[in-house]
Amino acid sequence: IFSHYQFFDDLVQFCRGKFDDVGCFQCHQRASYVYMRETYVPYPMQLNLCKLPVEDQIVCLNGLIDAKCENISRKRSCQNAANCKHFENQKSCLKIRNFDEWICDTMGKGIYDIFMKPYNFKVWAYPATEMSCGWLGERVATMDIERVVQNLLRKKEDKGWGPNAVFYFPQSG
Repeated sequence: IFSHYQFFDDLVQFCRGKFDDVGCFQCHQRASYVYMRETYVPYPMQLNLCKLPVEDQIVCLNGLIDAKCENISRKRSCQNAANCKHFENQKSCLKIRNFDEWICDTMGKGIYDIFMKPYNFKVWAYPATEMSCGWLGERVATMDIERVVQNLLRKKEDKGWGPNAVFYFPQSG
């Protein structure tokens, strides 16, 4: 059971507390993978670059670094970011017009080309250039560059992202 509604989550938690002693719910750790480059990469792919071939790791990491540097430059060039008419989410002065631009701005060209563009077209069957980005919320893992670099250098799988990384399912029914 998984939702984005606090009332429902609280109700499930209450029920678990009342009925867990009789084994009504099973706790599951999400195990999702993306098959690409002839290997299985844990979801979310953008936090598990260590599973890609080294050349792809380099392209993805360089793109991510470039995107982060461009965001910092834009932020600094905005004289008064708090009053900038394009300032969104306290992150950059770029007015992001669609999901496609959000992916490039957040993840960089490498992850965009290698994974996000083809994956999202497959999932939504609609061009990301025609989709808004206001719906994203907790649905797309953003890029914590420190976490990405640590995972990459330590060759660590990182499957624990997102509100549904752990979920409960009724034991029967």
